[in-house]
Amino acid sequence: MPVAAYPSPLSSFRNHPTVISDPKGDGHRAGTLMGMLDRRTVGCIETTLLAAAAAILALGCSKTCTEEERDGLSITVRDGRTGTPLCDSTVVAFDGAYQDTLSNLGLTFPPCTYHGASERPGTYRVHISRPGYTSTDLTDLTVKPGECHIEASVIRTVDLEPDPDTAKDGGAD
Repeated sequence: MPVAAYPSPLSSFRNHPTVISDPKGDGHRAGTLMGMLDRRTVGCIETTLLAAAAAILALGCSKTCTEEERDGLSITVRDGRTGTPLCDSTVVAFDGAYQDTLSNLGLTFPPCTYHGASERPGTYRVHISRPGYTSTDLTDLTVKPGECHIEASVIRTVDLEPDPDTAKDGGAD
């Protein structure tokens, strides 16, 4: 025998109104947990949840920042003819007076990928060189700032061409 039936935001998870019942007529309510709460308790819970939601919105919804460091530049170097990775290249990034020799840690995928400009927004020129190959420059590589870290790494693959003078003398390694 239902005592009260009313829609509640807390009962909307079940898509039907909460029904509070007293099947034995002894003043004890039965049914689901939500059905066991009286209207005043549900109202208190709803008010508390609304206040908590308002507080969260007032503070702003921001990301939780991590302590991991993110590379701004990620440059893979390959032989332009064969596609073979060139792990002993020199890759240097410039942004105004800033200069960073990018690192190849050896355990990268794809192989021979050089990383650097960690957590540093800027607009870079990157010079790539290797003995026996023609050097090349990448320009206007922009690393944008984000809320916690850089927005995203700039990822490029560079195919170095064998130096024609070296090729006449026996070719590149």
